[in-house]
Amino acid sequence: MALVKTLAKRGQFNMWFDRQAARTTNELYAAQFGVGVSRKCVQSLGVSHVLWVETDTGETAGAVMLRRQSMEPLFRVQGLAVSPEFQRQGYGSMLISSIDDFVGNGATVWLCVDNGKRNTFWLVQWYLRMGFVLAYRDPRLSYRDDEIPMKKSIKH
Repeated sequence: MALVKTLAKRGQFNMWFDRQAARTTNELYAAQFGVGVSRKCVQSLGVSHVLWVETDTGETAGAVMLRRQSMEPLFRVQGLAVSPEFQRQGYGSMLISSIDDFVGNGATVWLCVDNGKRNTFWLVQWYLRMGFVLAYRDPRLSYRDDEIPMKKSIKH
C-alpha cells in the first residue's frame, strides 16, 4: 500500500528542509523533466512543502513541490512527477488529492502546463478532470507566454 508523506519548511532559511526536498525529488524530476533538483534550486523556487508517494517497498513513486505565495492561502505547484514505472496507477491522482487535503479548505492551488509539448493536451485534460480550470484571467498568477495557467479552489 502506498503512503503519501509530507515535508514542510519551518522558517525562511532551513537548509535541512532544502536538502531533504532536493534528495526526495532530484532523481524523479531529472527523469521526468530532464533537470534535477539541488538544494539551491529548492531555495530559488521558494519551495515550502514537498509531498511524495512512497510504495510499500520504500520507492518514491511520485512527488510534488509546492510554494506558498503571499499570506493568503495560494499555493503554486512547482512540478508534479510520477516515475514511469508507476504511471497510470493512480499515484498522480493520489498526490493531487493529498494537496487538496494538505492546503485546506479555501485555499487555491495553481500550476502551469508547458504549451507545445507532446503531452500538453493530455495533461490539460487530466488536470481538468482533477478539478482545475484554465486561469488566464487571474491577476494573482504570473506565467510565461509558453505556459497554460490552471487553478483549483479547494472546497471540502
